Amino acid sequence: MRGAKAVVIFADNDPPGEKHAEQVAVSLRAVDIMDVRVIHFPDMPLHSDVVDYVATIPAMQRREKLDELVANTPRWEAAVAKPASTRVAQSKRPTDRERKGQGRDLELEETEPAAEAVDGPALFGQIEATLTRYMVLPISAAVAIALWVALTYLVEVVDILPRLLLWSPTRECGKSRLLSLLAALVNRPLPAASISAPAFFRAIEAGSPTLLLDEMDNAALTEKPELLAVLNSGHSRGNAWTVRTVGEQHEPKKFSTWAPVAFAAIGISKFPDTVVSRCAPRIGMRRRAPGERIDRFRESKIRGELRDLRARLARWCRDHAVRIGQADPTLPEWLDGREADNWSVLFAVADAIVSLSSERRGERESRSLQVLKLRGSDYQSGLHAYRLSESGLQVFPRMADPVDPSDYGLSDVRIPSGIPLFDAMLEDGFAFLTSTTLK
Repeated sequence: MRGAKAVVIFADNDPPGEKHAEQVAVSLRAVDIMDVRVIHFPDMPLHSDVVDYVATIPAMQRREKLDELVANTPRWEAAVAKPASTRVAQSKRPTDRERKGQGRDLELEETEPAAEAVDGPALFGQIEATLTRYMVLPISAAVAIALWVALTYLVEVVDILPRLLLWSPTRECGKSRLLSLLAALVNRPLPAASISAPAFFRAIEAGSPTLLLDEMDNAALTEKPELLAVLNSGHSRGNAWTVRTVGEQHEPKKFSTWAPVAFAAIGISKFPDTVVSRCAPRIGMRRRAPGERIDRFRESKIRGELRDLRARLARWCRDHAVRIGQADPTLPEWLDGREADNWSVLFAVADAIVSLSSERRGERESRSLQVLKLRGSDYQSGLHAYRLSESGLQVFPRMADPVDPSDYGLSDVRIPSGIPLFDAMLEDGFAFLTSTTLK
């Protein structure tokens, strides 16, 4: 769309459709398209769209009516941001209905983007530091988790949503603790220890949450084919639907299953292969060893403490959404099928921070990572080697030389080898405190 002078967006007549139209408008403004118009259809039935609206107009009048509708719609303007404190879900006393076991309304916090542009490497470095401050994680897992967290703010521009899988061989390895920490980082978190198939897709329709599902080793997915089906369907945008009949007339309606999902479970063998294959990264966790120190956090306070970090992540994702949505990153040749789908979106996020490439030379494949922008780091710009594993990316950086080459002082002292011709070649012997390579 870059270069277009004007764009008209026809919003579907339901909350997810209206939200998506607003997000598309934001993305268009980010590439300097100023004439953006968002058209709504409040008088049409719920879940209808522009096709349904056009069907109500006689064929000969459709062009005229649409032109009139566009002309009468003002240019889109971003809503004025409310103070963050007014957007945070407030605790409340249970009502009489809630006391009778009818449940509570979903309270999902929308993260307000920061006012100023954000430096990506510094941002993701802080997210990684936050994860490792509170958790014991495998090597490179924090990087992969940080990329997945960013995906929760990019749901509207990607076509694949890989699930995050946290598993351990036994209890007390930090899975639930990590889910609680993720609830302070992701967009619109909805933690749950169990969920049914109808609750899953109705929660997504109601509020487009990020689902953080604990105790999944007790979910018995192989015995619940309906829940298994909706969990699997939400991996790919095109298939992220389930159809149900509603109302007294049993009208067929489609419900979205498109949402980020994280699983936590003891053991991985209880998960059907169809679920595991949709997960990336898959983080194997362990108990903290004696002497390993991490900071504690209080679940009731950590989300407030990380509000600024979330706001900067939301801003970075908004500013890079178009680029990430259009990205086609280069993947290692040995990644194919669903694994390639899973990692392609994570690589697309990483490509907005660094550039990943893969090159085959004869029988050898060379993978490299290029740092595009990294302030205040000891890493050199340019190419660095990396390794991809189930738990994430492990980078082997070339470190910056701490000494300015211009400060190198070669000694005038020479050490003879005892071989006259050899010393003559070296101008009276080896220079003191240097190494010499001979071919």
